[in-house]
Amino acid sequence: MARDTKYDLRKCSIYQLFPFIHSKEGTLRKLEDDLLRIKDMGFDYIYLLPVQERGVLNRKGTFGSPYAIKDYYSIDKNIGTMEDFEHLVNKCHEVGLKIMMDVVINHSGCDCVYTETHPEYYLKDKDGNFTRKVADWSDVYDFDYSCNGLREELLKMLSFWANKGIDGIRCDVASLVPVDFWLEARKTLKNINPDFVMLAESVHSGLVQYARFNDFYAASDNDLYEAFDILYSYDIANEYNEATKEKKLERYINCLNYQQACFPKNALKLFHLENHDYPRIYNLVKDKDRARNWTAFSFLTKGVSFVYAGQECFADHMPDFFEKDDVDWTKLDKEHVLFIKKLNELKKAMFNDDDYIDITYEGDKAIVFKQKNKEEEYIGIFNVNMTNEILDIKLETGTYLNLIDNTDIEIRDNKYQLDNRPVLIKRKVK
Repeated sequence: MARDTKYDLRKCSIYQLFPFIHSKEGTLRKLEDDLLRIKDMGFDYIYLLPVQERGVLNRKGTFGSPYAIKDYYSIDKNIGTMEDFEHLVNKCHEVGLKIMMDVVINHSGCDCVYTETHPEYYLKDKDGNFTRKVADWSDVYDFDYSCNGLREELLKMLSFWANKGIDGIRCDVASLVPVDFWLEARKTLKNINPDFVMLAESVHSGLVQYARFNDFYAASDNDLYEAFDILYSYDIANEYNEATKEKKLERYINCLNYQQACFPKNALKLFHLENHDYPRIYNLVKDKDRARNWTAFSFLTKGVSFVYAGQECFADHMPDFFEKDDVDWTKLDKEHVLFIKKLNELKKAMFNDDDYIDITYEGDKAIVFKQKNKEEEYIGIFNVNMTNEILDIKLETGTYLNLIDNTDIEIRDNKYQLDNRPVLIKRKVK
């Protein structure tokens, strides 16, 4: 977290969506029809995948990647016009939502207007040709941040969108863009909107290692916290995969506790179970009760909560954003919608998440956390592996109210019989 990151972000949640596949029409205007539903679930921000015109040169798939941008001052004609975007921003604010847009400035599309007007903005190979640092990203060319003109132009571009009324940015592969630029960007954007929020896609540790081994820039999470309010949890993605796919909890829980020890106490991580790059949680765990327990843990533990559109349908298909691969809203699970709404309510009611959270596990049975202040504590029990075993838990014998579903929880002799319910208990500290 940057020094001026606001504490109330700890109670926030973000709803990610791709306008092009959010509806059959795939337009910004049609998206407005869903804003009240998203707000009613308790979300604070909607986060839009890139909305600008996509490149054609070296395009992948039918429509190309939204992360290969041709014109940074445009709106993709498939989703609407600039007037439509401005109308969406105003509509979000009317219903009480804030809006965050994706910013892609490590690279541009191969036919970006800058390749013609400002070729000096780009990284070149030994023969003077435009190039990229990650070979697989064949539809983009990388920017060269040693060019001061590039930096000035990108700050101008970010200001253009901030002045449209957006409330924050999610920064694509932020680790590969110099932190000193992000610090300049933060200052510029905060001058426009003091409440502006910056979310970094901090990358997998493997990509940081690859970059540094190949002698190009990559920032660590510690570096990025200087400029950003919130960081992705990709630093422990391998451990998360092990926990969800293989039901092995030890390394994941140890890493969560290590994050609390090595980052500043009030640092914020984004707890996404899925996103546009990452498999659907229901695809990973193959069970609705397991998915609910993971969802509850991701909302109620320390950090910013996150849902990718379709997660409330228990979608198991990760959309292909090179195609018109719409979310299947016929599978909307009304019970799961209410469940997410309840989690958002509880998150906002809990005391500040900068209070330290002790996260534990017992074998691979369940995840348990305790969060407390001087007067009260919350205890969460999440049966993420759907075992029916008995859990050792240091609670006095008695009946406790599960705040998630308002059912009773029985504790006998420091033992709890696990069932399919995620549990949150609140009690006075003695």
